[in-house]
Amino acid sequence: MSFKTEFKAYICARTKSKAKMCTYMVVNDTTNEVTSIVRHGKGLVG
Repeated sequence: MSFKTEFKAYICARTKSKAKMCTYMVVNDTTNEVTSIVRHGKGLVG
C-alpha cells in the first residue's frame, strides 16, 4: 500500500498489527529503507 505521508503509513501498520497480532514494516518507497517496524501494535526503534 502507498500513503502520502509516513505518519499515515505508520498508523495503518499499527492498526493492522494490533488486529492481526503480527509485524509490519513501513518502507520508504523511493529509497527502499525501512523507516519503522510495528510488532503487535507497539512501535520499535528501527
